Amino acid sequence: MLALGIVILILFLIAVLRVGVILEYSDSGFNMWLKIGLIKMSMNSKNEDNDSDFISKIIDIVFKQLEKSKEAKKKPKKPMAFPPLRKILQIVKKVLSRIRRKLCIKQLTLYYKIAGNLEHTDPATTARNFTICYAVFALMTRIIESNLNIKKCDLRTGCDYLAEKPEIYAKLSVSIAIWEAIYIAVAIIPMFTARRRTPKPVKT
Repeated sequence: MLALGIVILILFLIAVLRVGVILEYSDSGFNMWLKIGLIKMSMNSKNEDNDSDFISKIIDIVFKQLEKSKEAKKKPKKPMAFPPLRKILQIVKKVLSRIRRKLCIKQLTLYYKIAGNLEHTDPATTARNFTICYAVFALMTRIIESNLNIKKCDLRTGCDYLAEKPEIYAKLSVSIAIWEAIYIAVAIIPMFTARRRTPKPVKT
């Protein structure tokens, strides 16, 4: 009984463990972190050599996939059984509903500064662009907060009449518990297990 209790406790701790991703874009480039519980791991390359190695690996994978696709074309293809469109739409709707409830967006930050150098842009045009961006951001904030499970949504816009190019800063932090990810995955399974029913021939 003690061993069974320990196993159940371990499974429970794994189920409630949260995993997440943090994405950030700024003037310094794109950064990414992976979070597992309280552990935060950087997924960024430390130097240019690592970047080139990573790109070369991606290229190798792409070429291998192309070779496999050429070999697959030579083989005779068989019709694939797939659920009807109505069934697919029901599954997609169910998956999106579960994602909306279970996926937690801890932080969504977007700062956009409009460039309006007085030598190249009319100040009135810059002011009009700022008004449009402000209205769009306000609408986006209302839609996001009413339809998603989000804790912090910070969308801001501004303008700099002396800047020659716009500035953008974006940060997204999302997390989900393992049991919630399984709950979402269960909704996708019917898409692969369902089979199109073919009518049986009528005997005459």
